[in-house]
Amino acid sequence: MMAKPINDLTNKLCSTLSGPFFLYDLDQLKKNIDLLKIKTKKIETIFYSLKANPNPYIVKELSQLGLGFDVSTESELNTVLKLGIPEDKITFSGPAKNNSVIEKIKKLNLYSVHIDSVEEFNLLNRQNVNLSLRFPLEDSFSQKVGIDLDQLKMILSKNHKRFVGIHIYIGRERAQADIVKKYVDLISETIQQFKFSFKQTPEVFWGGGLPLTEFIQSEMIPEFLDCKLHLESGRAIINSCGWYFAKVLAVKKREKNIVIIDGGLQHMATHFSSPRYNQTAVKTQFIKTGGQLSESNQTMIADIYGSLGIWSDVLVKDIGIPADLKRGDWIALNPIGAYGLTAGINQFIGATLCKEFMLRDSVVVDVSAKNFVSYLKSGIDAAQRI
Repeated sequence: MMAKPINDLTNKLCSTLSGPFFLYDLDQLKKNIDLLKIKTKKIETIFYSLKANPNPYIVKELSQLGLGFDVSTESELNTVLKLGIPEDKITFSGPAKNNSVIEKIKKLNLYSVHIDSVEEFNLLNRQNVNLSLRFPLEDSFSQKVGIDLDQLKMILSKNHKRFVGIHIYIGRERAQADIVKKYVDLISETIQQFKFSFKQTPEVFWGGGLPLTEFIQSEMIPEFLDCKLHLESGRAIINSCGWYFAKVLAVKKREKNIVIIDGGLQHMATHFSSPRYNQTAVKTQFIKTGGQLSESNQTMIADIYGSLGIWSDVLVKDIGIPADLKRGDWIALNPIGAYGLTAGINQFIGATLCKEFMLRDSVVVDVSAKNFVSYLKSGIDAAQRI
């Protein structure tokens, strides 16, 4: 349940707004960073994965907290540069670098560009660019990511003191002790074999692989000897900071009760449930028409759907809702600070436009982008107002 003083503020917002909105708690963001640093003491640098939430206000906040930034596209790169992030605080890990971004990278002094293919290496090798090689994963879902291991070793063997280090993207669902250990051993063995290929102390960029901070366990954090270790993370940093508010459009009391809200997957790029953690971390709040929190003790179980009208638009399942919930009431869902509005714009069937607010020290600021067709472009405009 959302704690005070957020309750009072959200009551006011729900009393004055007619459409869905996101609320990001910057105080919670600071707490997440502090906790992440405690749990990852051996990490040299934390690079925030911009794709998780590229809102300019969040980027500015994270920069002030000392984080670096990892980008995946030219638009994301333009965004952080426009916001004044130093080039040497940026890594580029996108697996599909087109000619335009390749030319831009050549002119910059990024901390590291993570090479994902032989073609990318050939285009950037003779340039004065800091390069790391992206290590391949063996599972069937990740075959498109990284350089084939034999090719990676061939590139290392032919280039003396050329590389910054090795990059690997594990992913949240694979942050398990045996998988972490497996790739730590493989990368360590490769680095030991080709020590001469690295400019200085080899650096390992450990991408993804962490859930919400409350679920992070020691075995999820790798350890490397004689290497600098960096963490690339998005969801673990920002997800618990975000709440999504939408009005109820219908409550259908059937064999399986269904609630339909004004919004849903048009406003986000992810479901609330996780294949590994299910709905363990999901929090819900119900606000009656007029902005009063529901205190009804009578509940019924329902699935909450967005307004797309398709099976995949289920947001959460088997949630207890007030028995008197009706059209016009509000439902708030958490965590949705990552892969929400700024990552999931989709105007399929003309979704209700969604607003964004930032909360800090009991003060709410409207940071809604002007142009919802392309947030990254409008985000640059919004950055001018910071």
